[in-house]
Amino acid sequence: MKNIFLIIAVLAIAIASSCTRKRTQNVLGNNIDYSADMREALALESTPMPQNAVMMDLPEEVQANYNIYTGKIGEEGATLLWAPWNNRTEEDKANGICGYLALDSNPRFRYILKEVSDEPNPNGYNKVVFDIYQGEEKKAVLEGIIEGRGDGFNGTVTFVETGVKQDFSLMQQY
Repeated sequence: MKNIFLIIAVLAIAIASSCTRKRTQNVLGNNIDYSADMREALALESTPMPQNAVMMDLPEEVQANYNIYTGKIGEEGATLLWAPWNNRTEEDKANGICGYLALDSNPRFRYILKEVSDEPNPNGYNKVVFDIYQGEEKKAVLEGIIEGRGDGFNGTVTFVETGVKQDFSLMQQY
């Protein structure tokens, strides 16, 4: 009698183990499919300068043309890519585009920077003014100093809708 109970217990454990293993395999398989579906839906394939690319995931040949700055705009973390004049494409030069900006709260979206002015100073810095665009809509004006003999980019950003000014401080990344 004890042997029958022992055999029944072993079979019950084997069946339970088998069912659990199949359920785990299905969950993993579904998660892999879900992940692939989400990648496709979010267009996470890497292509040069896609509109919604993560800034730091850009191809090396694209990153080589930009100075990359990270830091804070107000309280918000930000990454800014700025292309010096000689590194810009002819199309960007014609459109006045000098770089891109992404905020940490939404790193997959990048704003377009259009150069209003870039005045070099013999003391080793450039005084710049950039308009920040979301599509065709101007969102803010970035005014600051890019240090030529240092790594900083500091100044103020003024939001067009509200007129609110905030300080920003970014450091160049190598």
